[in-house]
Amino acid sequence: MHTSLILAKRVVRYLSGTASKSIIFASGSINSQPLTAYADADWAGCHETRRSTTGIVIKVNIAPIYWTSKRQSIITLSSAEAEYIALSTCAKQITWMRRLFYELANHTPCKTDSFLPPTILNTDSTSAISLATNTQVSERNNHIEIKAHHIKQLINRGIIEQKYVNKLDQIADILTKSVFGI
Repeated sequence: MHTSLILAKRVVRYLSGTASKSIIFASGSINSQPLTAYADADWAGCHETRRSTTGIVIKVNIAPIYWTSKRQSIITLSSAEAEYIALSTCAKQITWMRRLFYELANHTPCKTDSFLPPTILNTDSTSAISLATNTQVSERNNHIEIKAHHIKQLINRGIIEQKYVNKLDQIADILTKSVFGI
């Protein structure tokens, strides 16, 4: 059977099996609905390039408002580095969303990041949490691209608060899986 037809049948089975599920957007003030984010990565999941895949889900209350699955632009040397880059990528999106919410609520350009409580960024990698909270550069992390380190500033400024979440509760995990592996 043709690969596209097999994949299409999988999609139809998934949709019919999840027809009763829905996304609920509750009414209320933006300030009363802080963002919650989930970031995950596989490690060297692409068998051709050995690049990792980042999966991100950002929610307002229980409703997902942003999700993405994207191949990382560099080859990482460890699963911790792949997860750290996923956290950093998610942090950039969180920063943009926080400012957008401020501008929507106040009808004025955002000049500060501290108008909302810290955004919880969930990850299932204690190594990535350690990399993000450790201010020291060492032989173990000096190869990581500088652009990924901006998450440290966001944590220090109280914009983002990291939280460990176990694999079963990591909702971004599905976004790091190959279609052929499902």
